[in-house]
Amino acid sequence: MALPPPPLRPRALIHIAITANLLEWYDFGVYGFLAYAMGQVFFPVHTPYAALTASFSVFAVSYLMRPLGSLVLGLIGDRRGAGVALRISTLLMALPTVFIGMLPTYSRVGWYAPLLLVVLRFVQGFAAGGEFPISAYYVAARASVRQRGRLGALVHVGGSCGILLAAFIAFILDAAFGETAINDWAWRLPFLLGAPLMWIVLRIRRAMLVTCDAPDTAVTKPLAPSLETLVAGISLVAALEVGFHTMLVWFPGYVQFTLNYSSSEAHASNTFALLCYTLAILASGFASTFVPYRKILLAALLATTCCIYPLFIVLARFHDFVLLMAVLLSFAVLYGCIGGVLLVTLYDLFQRHGRCLALSIAFTLSAPIFGGTVPLICSYMTGGLHLAYFPALYVNLFCLLSLPAAYRLFKSPVPQPIEPLILLGPPAWHDDAGHAAPRQSHSAPYRAQDYPGTQS
Repeated sequence: MALPPPPLRPRALIHIAITANLLEWYDFGVYGFLAYAMGQVFFPVHTPYAALTASFSVFAVSYLMRPLGSLVLGLIGDRRGAGVALRISTLLMALPTVFIGMLPTYSRVGWYAPLLLVVLRFVQGFAAGGEFPISAYYVAARASVRQRGRLGALVHVGGSCGILLAAFIAFILDAAFGETAINDWAWRLPFLLGAPLMWIVLRIRRAMLVTCDAPDTAVTKPLAPSLETLVAGISLVAALEVGFHTMLVWFPGYVQFTLNYSSSEAHASNTFALLCYTLAILASGFASTFVPYRKILLAALLATTCCIYPLFIVLARFHDFVLLMAVLLSFAVLYGCIGGVLLVTLYDLFQRHGRCLALSIAFTLSAPIFGGTVPLICSYMTGGLHLAYFPALYVNLFCLLSLPAAYRLFKSPVPQPIEPLILLGPPAWHDDAGHAAPRQSHSAPYRAQDYPGTQS
């Protein structure tokens, strides 16, 4: 049997983890912050509402390509190596971002402009279907057992970094140029900045191995995941996605228009919640080094199930900004604890059954179907049917559906880790900067000290 490659050095893995889905969320953040300008320049609209509707319609259709992207890139990750799949997804995510900044507008080429925009968004949706789950799988498979929780949390935090970077650039753009200049030409700048950002990410990811030997079939060919395992993974991801989209995506509008807080208070509280959520993810991932991640996951799901409804009642009955911040802090901590250990949970769940493909499917089905529909469902239920507490019940429903999977994981024996997997590429040592050192022979004897984290 071929000898598995040793883990990458911690510093190289940290760099890869932080940039895991930074490009994806940077692009989505930039497009969202410039949605009004994009609608103005790519569609024949005359009102702000029409511009936003047209722009977000293009944003929504990109989700249609995610299932196909997760299938194709997941298969590539299992058969050619996760590093190969990530190189492809990085290019397919970044290049369309740059090309969007070069597109002609509707006033120049008519309907060809929105058609080209839709095509590029389709390509990005395809890449996004595999970018995040395969990045998580790559980092987890390359890390030692003790590092997996912390590095998995960093993969999750990378998305928050992308959103914050996009928000910062949008703020600078708004401060430096007026609305007329932005609608005329300055909207292109954040997209064109995707070119140097892509170069930086690819340089950071140079430690990823992109070739693959012909390894032993027994080690590298993943078993098909059982339906029970796949449903367990989907239910766990759905619990996080529904909670995240409810508390950090839909909630600002609810706070402003239903709870009657000001716009500045709604946005300030949401920014505070996002920062606390990021810190909670890091804390949860770090804690998994000392406390079994299965205990953290089960405890966080139980606490969320018990606390969400009472917290909603408190918000509905008392109008106080400090109380609002305290409630959002509670939401952020609860879901941050889930998010911090979810990736290492899914890696252990799928490391022998499905691997990249199963992990991609679990995220791709849950994100658009359960998470992406939350704003629409909650807005209709609270605004159209006046069911003020429906969001709390909806969140509780998905937490309850995920509890059996979390409990079975908690009671089941911890699987013997496959560390690290041959499919990620031929063996190579890397220094702290990620540079490859001379390769080690496949015929070299196995030494436990060469594989940190495998020793019991």
